[in-house]
Amino acid sequence: MQHIIAIGMVSIIALLVVSLAVANLRKWWQSNQKWTKVLATIIAVDTGQDWKYGERLMRDPWSGDWVAEKTWQSYYAITAQWTNPQTQRQYMLSDQCWANEMTAIPVVGTTIPISMHPRNPSRYEML
Repeated sequence: MQHIIAIGMVSIIALLVVSLAVANLRKWWQSNQKWTKVLATIIAVDTGQDWKYGERLMRDPWSGDWVAEKTWQSYYAITAQWTNPQTQRQYMLSDQCWANEMTAIPVVGTTIPISMHPRNPSRYEML
């Protein structure tokens, strides 16, 4: 009889621990998924060229090894800034965008959408 009660108590405690762990994990997951969308103003645009590596593999004609596909591409190096309306703090960000993937040429003074992490503004993605 005491073994059955002990097994029941262990089961209840294990269920409580697991449910608390799942609740905390869910809270952590949601806090990391809530990115904020803001508009940043472009303050500088530079152009350049570099190798763009693809996802496919191809044979190197010289060595015969399998290498990542690459092409010589033009890119825009965009620098933008936005101001947090609550703290009035300004944030600068920069990114490189391939010219053949852009729908329009970036122009200084225009705004672009940015998705950023609310607790860590250094984590961002240009949309």
